[in-house]
Amino acid sequence: MNTPHVPIAMVLITSISARGGWRFTPYSNACNAPESASPPPLPTYTIHIFHAGLTADDLKKFAHILEPCAHFVNLDFINIETYLEKIHNPFSPAFLARFSQMVLVKYFLADLFPQYDRIIWTDVDVLFLDDPTLDFLSLDTAQNSYLHAVFTHGHEHAFEGFWVCNLAYMRARSFSQKVQDYIHAHPQIQLEMDLISFVWPNEISQLPLKYCVFPAHYENSALEYVHPNDVASLQESLDRPIILHYCGFHAVPKPWDCPLSPKSGLWLETLLQTPFATDFFQDWDKKQSEFVAQTIHQAYFSNEYSTLTLIFATPSKFFKNYFKVVKKRLLSEGWGALAVRVKVKLLKIFSAR
Repeated sequence: MNTPHVPIAMVLITSISARGGWRFTPYSNACNAPESASPPPLPTYTIHIFHAGLTADDLKKFAHILEPCAHFVNLDFINIETYLEKIHNPFSPAFLARFSQMVLVKYFLADLFPQYDRIIWTDVDVLFLDDPTLDFLSLDTAQNSYLHAVFTHGHEHAFEGFWVCNLAYMRARSFSQKVQDYIHAHPQIQLEMDLISFVWPNEISQLPLKYCVFPAHYENSALEYVHPNDVASLQESLDRPIILHYCGFHAVPKPWDCPLSPKSGLWLETLLQTPFATDFFQDWDKKQSEFVAQTIHQAYFSNEYSTLTLIFATPSKFFKNYFKVVKKRLLSEGWGALAVRVKVKLLKIFSAR
């Protein structure tokens, strides 16, 4: 029986010290096989990392992380700068201020990997909390679908954080050329998802929500974007996500920008198992004031709040918390102690006169 192979592609826009995170959980269905059956061979993995500026130190740290998995995981670092120079940049300065032209890489995977018929694409700011390879290995490349992704409600839009790409179908239907044609016809693209507008509605398949769960889902602030097909399994997806995507969706800060944000504990726990933890916690005392400011801003002035909320509800929320703190401090030793302190203060005032 042939050993299955799982290729995974991702892009790192800058030096990746302490950005993103992986819990690499090797696939195994041997536990589910009958005792009399021979367990199927475990897959091997190749993680293709596109970059434009990784340092030698970064490469060493990556290799160190995956040393325990070296017998079945291979790392492949690909400098993508020269390739990107051949592609017209369709994005506005506002888009590039937040993202990068390197997000275009995933639209040309069929050209970049002629040796594969299928591949997993993932953003870097994710945690793999469960194994996605069972669904990947069951992908039928004869299916009339360019890719599989999580859908959002109310829009013809697939979240970009995790795709299972059918490279065989992409090549047969000139997917890369169609993207190139769209780029040249639209020199200023505002939304990345516009690049695959031609796949809707018949040539894209839906993955369940568990393949792209956001921290905002746990705050109930992003539930309006859950696709109707995912509503019935929503709780299961939140309880057992496969991919947790720290994309900053719905104004929830990423954990490396604000370690007190929702689901940041999982990321910090994973970070501590890597050499990048030293980079992140360097100058921690200086960063604390930034984290506190970010936490306060998120609590009172989050972008998800409406103008009316900021005008009326935010001041009420602030003064409620303010008086709660004042009350706790004044009554920390009880009413009797408070009365004594007030008496002492009054005596000092009157004696000074």
